[in-house]
Amino acid sequence: MTDMTVLAFALVAFIGIATPGPTVLLALANGSRFGPRRACFGMIGAVLSDFVLIGAVALGLGALLSASEFWFTIVKWVGVGYLAFLGVLLLHSRGTLDRALRSAEDRATGSASALFLKSFLVAVTNPKG
Repeated sequence: MTDMTVLAFALVAFIGIATPGPTVLLALANGSRFGPRRACFGMIGAVLSDFVLIGAVALGLGALLSASEFWFTIVKWVGVGYLAFLGVLLLHSRGTLDRALRSAEDRATGSASALFLKSFLVAVTNPKG
């Protein structure tokens, strides 16, 4: 590997890490809305999602997807379906996607399980991960 390749990789990795994604923005929103103590439940969900993704790669999912165009296409279309589902929810919510995904009780209380689950789902379905 050349020095230029390593430098290019380091630059792209730095930009990817420094750019806040949906998980970081959700953690900030949870912290400002419910306080840092409650936001920790969401952060635990985000960390657990990283372990799930690392485990999937360790079990060979990355190798399978890079070797099989069929399975890569399946995963891509599942992602398309998920994004379409979120789009339909947003269109029907008359507001934000946040309102569409949470029940009225979770909006009012910010229960630990709701914060954990929402953060986990946002992080595990994030293509950046």
